Amino acid sequence: MIGAPGSGKGTQGALLAEFLGLPCIGLGDLMRAEAQAGTPRGRELQAHMDAGRLAPDDLASEIVEIALTSSTDGFVLDGYPRTVAQAVRLDDFLATRAADLDLVVVFRVAEDALISRLASRGREDDQPEVIRQRLAIYWESANELIAYYGGRIVELAADGAVDDVHGRLLEGLREAIAS
Repeated sequence: MIGAPGSGKGTQGALLAEFLGLPCIGLGDLMRAEAQAGTPRGRELQAHMDAGRLAPDDLASEIVEIALTSSTDGFVLDGYPRTVAQAVRLDDFLATRAADLDLVVVFRVAEDALISRLASRGREDDQPEVIRQRLAIYWESANELIAYYGGRIVELAADGAVDDVHGRLLEGLREAIAS
């Protein structure tokens, strides 16, 4: 699942995973759990999060690979990969397990709606101009990922109520699998 912060990919990822009976592996959840555990890797992740930086590609990939090792029948990935380097590493990791990503869903939400959603969280750094800057940086990397994944992309209009978006997600996946 590829989508800007506030696009609903976490919510929809969890719903899709439940629908399919698969685990939902979210990079943010993994990072927070690792940081809370206080391991050396967790302390390194916490330092990046405290500074407002993304986790380095190798560190993010490492914690996702650990989670994927226990997933034998499939999975839904939420928020990973974030960069082409992570995507290449993921492909290499999956190849060692004779697996591949079936589809990549790109969540599209109007920028004004994202700004409204994120600003409503009440965080100090969630001011409209800061959010716009973060979104521009996010999409620069995301567009490279979209180009990398090419024909495996399913575009999803992710504006609207959770149930409506979920219905569009399932329909988009059905259509992609059928074609």
